[in-house]
Amino acid sequence: MNNLNIFNFLLLTGVGFGVITYILIIRQSFKDKTFGMPIIMACANLSGDFICSFIYPPGPLEKYINMFWLLFDITFIFLYLRYGKHEFFKKLPKQLFYPHFILILVFSYFTTICVVDSFFRESYSNAFKFIGLADNFIMSIMFCSMFLRRNNLEGQSVYIAFFKLLGSLCIAIAFCSFTQMSSILYLCVIGFCVFDFIYFVLVYQESQNLVLVYQESQKEDFILK
Repeated sequence: MNNLNIFNFLLLTGVGFGVITYILIIRQSFKDKTFGMPIIMACANLSGDFICSFIYPPGPLEKYINMFWLLFDITFIFLYLRYGKHEFFKKLPKQLFYPHFILILVFSYFTTICVVDSFFRESYSNAFKFIGLADNFIMSIMFCSMFLRRNNLEGQSVYIAFFKLLGSLCIAIAFCSFTQMSSILYLCVIGFCVFDFIYFVLVYQESQNLVLVYQESQKEDFILK
């Protein structure tokens, strides 16, 4: 098994874990009637995948892969628009909900375009490599932030955190072991692995606390009976 085959295997495995993670997020979001993908990341992913699909497609295969990811991005946007108002209204007036969303989406799109045109005009493949890894880094931070802000497991689960961590580890091993990496890319890779691990620990501890609370309530009900 040569290096290219190992790289492709790790990359596809990481992508597979990513698909599982996204499906679990969507399932949990509908179940809890909330959004499980931070809106900034949903808009950033939508912008990046749209650009990679229609503006600067790396190749025919990559174009259809990015179009596949677009389906998830659109679903996450839909979940936010449907269930995000109750969380938004706790902090800001309801009249700002849609302008706030449009502002994030517009800035996400033009930020991605500017990064590609300003720094990677000669190699779009390097641009999408950087955007993908940097996007995952920011996403990992924002998942931790979402958990701490909500202080509960709405739209989240141990399985989501677990498969997200597995996917990140596969991607990290693939790129660090078999591709040329700059210092900023190493920072992104280390960053999303660390924050995904922190997120998994936070979610696991909270789920264990909920189990203990449930067990205590069951004991109390048994005693009362």
